[in-house]
Amino acid sequence: MRLVHIIIRHLVQRPVRTAVTVICVAAAVGGFTVLTGLGRGLETAWNGSLVKQGTHLMAHRKGVMNLLTGAIDERIADELKAVEGVESVSTELIDVITLESGASVLVRGWPGDSVLWGQVALISGRLPDPHSRDQVVVGEGLAQSLDIQAGGVLSPFGGELRVAGVARLDNVLGNNSLMMPLSGLQDLLDRQGKITVVHLRVEGGDHEKGLETARARLSEKYPQFLFVAAQTAAQENELYRFWRGMSWAASLVGLIMGLLIVFNTMLVAVLEKTREIGVLNAVGWSGRRIITLIMLESLALSAAGGLAGIACGYLGLKLLVLHPKLQGFILVAPSWSALAEQSAVILAIGLGAGLIPAWRALKLNPIDALRER
Repeated sequence: MRLVHIIIRHLVQRPVRTAVTVICVAAAVGGFTVLTGLGRGLETAWNGSLVKQGTHLMAHRKGVMNLLTGAIDERIADELKAVEGVESVSTELIDVITLESGASVLVRGWPGDSVLWGQVALISGRLPDPHSRDQVVVGEGLAQSLDIQAGGVLSPFGGELRVAGVARLDNVLGNNSLMMPLSGLQDLLDRQGKITVVHLRVEGGDHEKGLETARARLSEKYPQFLFVAAQTAAQENELYRFWRGMSWAASLVGLIMGLLIVFNTMLVAVLEKTREIGVLNAVGWSGRRIITLIMLESLALSAAGGLAGIACGYLGLKLLVLHPKLQGFILVAPSWSALAEQSAVILAIGLGAGLIPAWRALKLNPIDALRER
């Protein structure tokens, strides 16, 4: 009898137990997919935004855990422009504000002559007046979410922001944010003369060697700042690292529970099939083949639950990012690295849960096993 037929028969004989085990594994893997996916989605959205707007290096104050709370004197831009190898400097003030509707919105302030305005492709209205204090451009995605058009009014902090235009940007973060003159945002946040980050383009910045040379030169001259490459900006943020660590720790608890449930199922299955294992021994099955049978059955349970968990996890992510507090901050995009992580988790659960039951089956005495009723 083929191994596959035996495995299917074993799983079908106890449908309730099999279903409960698969559901529990699916919940564990689904939770892992959601928690790690949120972090990866934030990383993808943030890094992709920086790369597409042409940033080579991003500078922010060193030692700040939450990037949005960092404060840099905006006059630093003139100093950075004078550094050898720096092609352009763009300052930015970033924060998250809450509108009266309850939606959390990323708002970005740029000087009137900033090259960052060049990425803003208007689909209606116009750009804000560089000297205005209350005019904004709304990203297309955010405009659709808020159901607002050029000429509309937004109400943060009890004040008013007038929508001068709606724009389409080629990154998810920009398409779901507000953009306004730097001086206006500084007044709104009561952070006059301050910025959050500096975007730099440097000579040879499109190549790793040129990027590292410029990074080393700037880090030596300005030790109080951290200069990070656009492609890895999120990974080098302390708050992001903290979130990744917490998400992995929380996921690990669920994954251990999933492993223990599969382990319990397989151990009970071996105890119930003691006589059957004795018969297989008696007809010439080797210990290796019996171990393979138990391990494959464990892997089958883990794979069934894992695949369902991955599907449910991505569905959950899609629903989560529709929430007003998260919309526009996270890009849900399955990747090969994520699939590799999830496959490794499924494999670890299946192999880890099957080891002790397989070892117990191997140690059964064929004669004693045949006597079992």
